[in-house]
Amino acid sequence: MLPGIVNESYLSARIGCINTYDSPMTRLNQATERLKSALDRLDAAVEGRVQARSNGEGASDDSELRAALSAAREENENLQSLAGEVSSRLDSTIARLKSVMEA
Repeated sequence: MLPGIVNESYLSARIGCINTYDSPMTRLNQATERLKSALDRLDAAVEGRVQARSNGEGASDDSELRAALSAAREENENLQSLAGEVSSRLDSTIARLKSVMEA
């Protein structure tokens, strides 16, 4: 979801999904409406971005986005590394517990 673009129809659609008694067609219709709403918001954001670029704006915004993307990629790499370490530790702990239980 694009920041700052939350509207009432989006929230209503999201809340409507909580009802588990809806028929599959009702859920499909709700999902279709959410998709249409998301596409409308995306279209509006893209149009705003295109207009900003045509007015010479947005260059600094691009550099901010690139910096944020770079930071997110670095954080992702760190988290993947951490997840690998945790997985290895869990595997060794499980192996030790199995050997203790078998003894």
